[in-house]
Amino acid sequence: MVWFGVGFVARDYLECILGMWSIPFVGTFTPQTTEALEFREALISAPQKGFSSIIVEGDSAQIVQALAQDGIVFSD
Repeated sequence: MVWFGVGFVARDYLECILGMWSIPFVGTFTPQTTEALEFREALISAPQKGFSSIIVEGDSAQIVQALAQDGIVFSD
C-alpha cells in the first residue's frame, strides 16, 4: 500500500493565493495517471470551494492534450 497526495493552489488574476488544499490517495499509479487524478480532483473540488471559473495547469503534455480533446479518452 502506497500513500500519496495531490495538492492545489488557487490564485486570482493578480496571483494572490485564495486557498490551498490537498487530497490523499492510496495506490500505485503511473505519473500520467497521477496527473490525471490531480486534474480530476481540481475540477471536482473547485466548484465545491466556491470557484465558478478555473484554469488548470500541469506538467504532463500527454494529459493536457488528452483533456483538450473532444470526446472520450479510453486510457488509464
